[in-house]
Amino acid sequence: MAVRGFSNEYKMKASDLRIGNIVKNKDGEVFPISEQDLFNFALGSEEFFPVEITEEWLLKEAKAYKMPFPTITNSIIIDLGRKRILSIGNLGTSNEMVWLCQKNKFDDKKIDDLVCIRNYDYDGGITTHEYQNLYHSLTQTELQLKTKLCSKIIEE
Repeated sequence: MAVRGFSNEYKMKASDLRIGNIVKNKDGEVFPISEQDLFNFALGSEEFFPVEITEEWLLKEAKAYKMPFPTITNSIIIDLGRKRILSIGNLGTSNEMVWLCQKNKFDDKKIDDLVCIRNYDYDGGITTHEYQNLYHSLTQTELQLKTKLCSKIIEE
């Protein structure tokens, strides 16, 4: 169950996961991890795999939107509040990157500061559980999914 940007030997660790993270089991079933699942995983009686993030999942489930005009990176934007956004560019390619941006206080169409916080060359592709954890770290709130998650939204 290789994920883009990860070697076939990539093993998730219990410290990578939080309750509610989207994972895949050995049968390919995609689901949010429960407290019991996490406990079993930590004990080694369950094995979970990362789920590759997709544009469709970000747009349908994760409160994201596309830029209203074309950009070089085909950016997908996630509003974090307090004039902060995450910009995911070139999703699904070897040029994938995630930027944390600060909007201008007078003009939301301008960016004052930005920091690259993930780069495919160094970090590999971003997965759903990493995105959920990043969102939580930056906002101190859980990512509330818009609709009930189903395997059709997550591409294998």
